[in-house]
Order: sequence, then structure tokens, then C-alpha cells
Amino acid sequence: MHFDLDETQKLLVESVIAFVKKNSPVSRFRALREDSLGYSKDIWRQMADFGWLLVSFPESVGGLGRSFMDTALILEQFSAELVPEPMIALQVAGTALLKAGSEEQHARFLTPALSGEIMLALAYNEAQSRFHTTDIKTRAERSGSSFRLFGEKRWVLNGHAADVFVISARTSGADRDEQGISLFALDKNTPGLTITPVKMMDGQRAAMLTLDGAEVNEDRLLGAEGSG
Repeated sequence: MHFDLDETQKLLVESVIAFVKKNSPVSRFRALREDSLGYSKDIWRQMADFGWLLVSFPESVGGLGRSFMDTALILEQFSAELVPEPMIALQVAGTALLKAGSEEQHARFLTPALSGEIMLALAYNEAQSRFHTTDIKTRAERSGSSFRLFGEKRWVLNGHAADVFVISARTSGADRDEQGISLFALDKNTPGLTITPVKMMDGQRAAMLTLDGAEVNEDRLLGAEGSG
């Protein structure tokens, strides 16, 4: 086993360092602390143009097919200057979509996110769950060819700016059962979905979500019902 970077990784790191030093010094993060978005959409689009958003995603969804190590190298340089753009939020929500979604759903949600056209957020945490991914009280009730979602999600990273949420909900089973959890893709303007922006201790932005009968068609179910 060796830990040397290959030539592509070295060039990637050099390009990220140069960009961050020029466009995102720590002073920018400090200046954005009171900004309602907390980052720059223009900077995000530039990152998308460089291909940084899609580095570790497969070519089948428009990615570069590299490893997560390459994304980690980008994040390492982001941390050096506290770059606030939502790379981690994209990685976790995008990975959930990649693993659970169909090819049609990849094309509909994931590929546009990797090109910077839309924003994603993963909503899985709840007040009682303490980040235990199967401790889910949010429920999804089938109604014909659609589902109605009821419950609350807490501290959704980048939830204040997301266009599409990947939301976990229980369609069967008891609390903390691994089976019976389903994933859904909800648009931000879905009736019955209330988004409350919040500011976290580290200066990042997130959101609290309330689902009061938010209804989605079954084409928004990611993967098989109960296998999320």
C-alpha cells in the first residue's frame, strides 16, 4: 500500500489550492456569516465548470469515475480556507440518489446537481434519532399511486437552499428496523412541506423540515419501497 498522489491528483490539488487562495480566503467566509445563503452561487457554478462536483461519481451519471479520495483532496483544500460551498451536502445526497435511484431518476435529479444546475439535500436526521439512520418516525402513507409524508426532519445540511430533498420515511416496520424505510425525492415547493432555515454553530446554514401530508407520485420513490 502506498499513499503517494498520482499525477492527476497532484494537478487537481494544485488547481484547487490556486482557486481557493484567489477566490475564497477565510475573510470571504467571515463576510458571509450573516448572508442568508451563506455561500456564492457564482463560485459554486465555477466549481461545477471545473468538474469538482462530479469527480467521484461514475461516468454513467455524468461523473468522472474517480475515487472518493479525489473528492477528499478537494475538501482538504476547502477546509484550509473554510470554503462554505455545499460540497459535503452534495456528496451525501448525491450518493443516496446514486445508490437508490433509477437511471431515469439519476438523469432527472443527480446529473443536473453534478453540473451545478440544481441543489440537493439529504433529510434523514430527526429529533430523537441522534443521527441513527434507522431511527425514523417520519412516515409515508401510500394513497393509490402516490405517497403522503408526515413528520419532521432536523438539521438538514444545505436544506435552506435545496431544490430537491432526498427524504427518508418509514413505509412499514417498527422504530429502528432496517427494513421498511423508503427514500423519496421531494421538490422544495411540494405542498405540505415547510422549510425553516437555521444557522448552525459553525456558521453554515441548514433547515428544519415539517412534512404535513406532503404528497408525491410513486415516481419519486427512490428504489424499491422499504429498501431505503
